[in-house]
Amino acid sequence: MYKRRWMLIIWLLIMMLALTALAVMPLAWAKPLQNEVHFTVPTRTPTPDPSTPPLTQPDLSASTKRVNYYNVNAGDTLTYTIVLRNQNAISTAVMLTDTLPTADYLTYVAGSATATGGTLTEEANELRWQGEVVQRTPVIIEFAVAVGEGMLPGAEVTNIAYLSDGTVISATSHYNPGFGLSINDGALYTNHPTVTLSIQWDVNYDITEMQISNDGGFTASEWIPVTDTYEGWELAIYDMNLIMPRLVYVRFRDADRNPYGPIIDDIIFDATPPEVTGVEIITAMQRMGALAVIDQDVILRITASDDNAGVGYIFVGHTSNFDTATRLDVRIGRVIKPGVYDFDWTPQSDEVHVWAMDRAGNVSQPVLERVEITQPKSPIFLPLVLRQP
Repeated sequence: MYKRRWMLIIWLLIMMLALTALAVMPLAWAKPLQNEVHFTVPTRTPTPDPSTPPLTQPDLSASTKRVNYYNVNAGDTLTYTIVLRNQNAISTAVMLTDTLPTADYLTYVAGSATATGGTLTEEANELRWQGEVVQRTPVIIEFAVAVGEGMLPGAEVTNIAYLSDGTVISATSHYNPGFGLSINDGALYTNHPTVTLSIQWDVNYDITEMQISNDGGFTASEWIPVTDTYEGWELAIYDMNLIMPRLVYVRFRDADRNPYGPIIDDIIFDATPPEVTGVEIITAMQRMGALAVIDQDVILRITASDDNAGVGYIFVGHTSNFDTATRLDVRIGRVIKPGVYDFDWTPQSDEVHVWAMDRAGNVSQPVLERVEITQPKSPIFLPLVLRQP
């Protein structure tokens, strides 16, 4: 009987140990109870904004075309300026086509077309340009048209350019014989908001007074005696969109208060200097390890940018005195790619100071480049060995 009781006690102890092990040890086949809910979140593809060009293409929408005279007379020369601007970091080849005037009273000035980059050709009354336009480095194309006799007063003179991405830019003048307005002698850019106006009116009319305004409504503008030169006119600095031209309006009246005009001109205000980001001295034997030699020609490669007026000139000197530096026109330099210009240069010392000036007259900070100088080596003559046939 005692034996049976001990066997029962031992069996109970074994069962208790087994249950304890099950409580503390995870079972490989056991799966915890889960409350799973499966659902699908619908995806929505955003509708592209048709006004925003895709980032895979250049954005040339800020490109402009301007003419130096809004009001033209017979004998004037119209200078058209096309500024190609790319607002995207994506650059690609761009083509431009501009139909040259064929009217009897308008004549394209042969050979007047220039560009700060790319390839420019004249074919069958068309001006064609092809090249690359990169961000912060606008390409500037200019050409001239002579105005002759034969237009009727009030006639429009419009010139249109077409870009390969579909952008269309144009500039319009009006034939107003005897009347004219010019800001800073027809300058396209200024780096100062105070300008000088040159004003012209028809002497056959008894013009006695004029109004000047920065808006076509002549807000708060007073009548003043007519004068052919008005100095100290303040342009409107009403926003930070520096690529937009600042307009000036002038209208007249005679002694009987009969009105004439208005006439218009514009100019772009740009007070931001360009930037020089690279200066490189390249010798003819650079790949063979040669150094620059005093009084021998080298190539001076300048990288500079300006996203408004565009780089117009490079100044190079051997001292920090800007006034003694040599001015180099980017139009006569070799454009390696947009914003990179090569000039022939002869070092006179081991220091080269470089500045960039934009077309508004702003000057960059100077960049100093040291030139490693070596003296020319004596030529080496090798013996000539003749072989008998």
